[in-house]
Amino acid sequence: MKVLITGATGLVGTELVSALLNNGAQIHYLTTSEKDIKNEPKYKGFLWNSHSGYIDHNCLEGVEAIIH
Repeated sequence: MKVLITGATGLVGTELVSALLNNGAQIHYLTTSEKDIKNEPKYKGFLWNSHSGYIDHNCLEGVEAIIH
C-alpha cells in the first residue's frame, strides 16, 4: 500500500511513518522544506508550498490512502 502523509517529519508523523514502513507500506510525504525531501525506495518526499498554492502532483502517483 502506498500512503501520502502530511506532517510526516514531525513528532507524531515520524512514529506513524515508522509503523507503516514496518508493516510494508510505501510512504509519500509532503513537506514545506526542500531540505527535508528524501528519495528512497519506500520513502519519498515532495514539495508543498502552501503560501503559493504549489504542490508537486507526483506525490499522488499510486497513492491509495492519504493521512493529513
